[in-house]
Amino acid sequence: MYLPAYTLEQLQTAKLNNEPLVSSISVLYQSKSLHKSGSFLMTPFFWLLVLLLIAVFVTYRDFTKKRRSRWLDFTLFFVTGLAGVLLLFLWFLTDHSQTVSNFNVLWVFPINVIIAFILVKRTTPPEWIKKYLWTLLVLILIIPFIWLFKIQVFSPLVIFILLALGIRYLFLQHLMGQPEIYKSK
Repeated sequence: MYLPAYTLEQLQTAKLNNEPLVSSISVLYQSKSLHKSGSFLMTPFFWLLVLLLIAVFVTYRDFTKKRRSRWLDFTLFFVTGLAGVLLLFLWFLTDHSQTVSNFNVLWVFPINVIIAFILVKRTTPPEWIKKYLWTLLVLILIIPFIWLFKIQVFSPLVIFILLALGIRYLFLQHLMGQPEIYKSK
């Protein structure tokens, strides 16, 4: 969207043979504001807060009742994995320069698509999942340092997602020592 505004600005001062290139400017269409007052329920802030609260509530309930909600694990892993696959696709298979070296791939980890189907089963996951969860937690902990040193600046809203993922990853890590819980719900 910067290009039309930039072009308009340049054309206003452009000259050809010492004559102004543009004699007058008229607005053909003025868009309405997308932000309406009172529409808090339609903001990303609200929905990511809801996601965090659902993750915290379900994880707390699972922890106290010694069970595991497979639907939440599947949803979190599948959605973040799918986003990671899309990010890698844009990074390596297209000319989108904005996705090259995008560190969002640390939390939208592509392999999560596969892990989602492993975690949705009622059986105890393989032992290597414990190391995988630790890896995911370390990757999430790296993000604040990338942000702090301004290697990449993230949206502040990503904090809600990182907290939801981190809480659930820690919970699943805790459950690895209790294989009977993996078979529940």
